Amino acid sequence: MSPADDLLAFQWVDRDRGHAGYLLWASGWFAAAVVGVHGRALLQVVDLDAPRPPGPGDLDLRADGLWASVVPEEAERWTLGLEAFAVAFDDPEEAIRSGRGDLVPLGFDLEWEGPAGGVARVDGELLVGRDVIGFDEVAGCWSIGAPLPEARSGERVHWSAPIATTDDVVGLVVVGDDGPDGWRWAVAP
Repeated sequence: MSPADDLLAFQWVDRDRGHAGYLLWASGWFAAAVVGVHGRALLQVVDLDAPRPPGPGDLDLRADGLWASVVPEEAERWTLGLEAFAVAFDDPEEAIRSGRGDLVPLGFDLEWEGPAGGVARVDGELLVGRDVIGFDEVAGCWSIGAPLPEARSGERVHWSAPIATTDDVVGLVVVGDDGPDGWRWAVAP
């Protein structure tokens, strides 16, 4: 991933229901995605002209077809809101090849509770089209200013969600096994 000292990253993986998602925001770009829902391989929102919030506590993004809000509730608790039009892809690689897909309303109403860089509990709802997908106590993580880890050689890839940022094309994947370490988001090897 392109170096971003100000990268704000929130991710989750729900192995039981077979979906995962993220919200990434850095100077100059914003991306949010969900994989494994609504019969599509990838639902993605990308804004390559997204300004970084001007100061602490001002974590709202307003753009055409996109509203995002990141609220630090306490030291280890965050609330995320998203209302956007995502592009749905049957083939995740199409996100890089053409960026063309079907427009689908996508929303997050989610809470993260846990330490930065550690395992967090994620609760809330995904809004996909007219569907509401609720979940409780799903594994997730969040960080500020830390790059996403790289996938290790030989790790099983469950989903991919490539994005083109202002600096690079980033292959984001959900990797891992069914063991105690579980699944996680990583940068493709």
